[in-house]
Amino acid sequence: MELNDTEMMIGLGGLAVTAIGAWWLKNRNKVVAKIEDIVDDVEEAIEDATGLDVDLSEVVDEAMETVEDVAEAVGESIADGDSVEDIVETAKETAAESAEDLVEEATEVVESVAEELIDDLNENLEETLGDMTVNALREMLKERGLPVSGRKAELIQRLING
Repeated sequence: MELNDTEMMIGLGGLAVTAIGAWWLKNRNKVVAKIEDIVDDVEEAIEDATGLDVDLSEVVDEAMETVEDVAEAVGESIADGDSVEDIVETAKETAAESAEDLVEEATEVVESVAEELIDDLNENLEETLGDMTVNALREMLKERGLPVSGRKAELIQRLING
């Protein structure tokens, strides 16, 4: 029995996926531990630079799941004897579906960091404005077209709220 080029490519692809899968099963814990170390270093660097506590572990977990989902889908597609075009399409579709979860997780982290940063900035702004005179606060309000009447605390809140 003679194999055509497509059958040979599918067979070689299946062999490659099997080899990669075996390597992954053997080395997954080492790879994950190394990634976790890198993530910890990045989180620490961000905290040292900004003072913000960032947790990236869930984003990394979601990314790892995405990779595993794509590899599994491709492996199944190869095992089913799909054409190269179908295998590529399966990989794209699986990656797109899994990427939605990854983007959602990353967005949550970014929103959390942004909220913390805004809170820190507002605290610093309130402290800075608190050190200013009432006349200076009123001048800032006037420049922004905001009412200038009230006590100092009200002026400060009006400036913060914009």
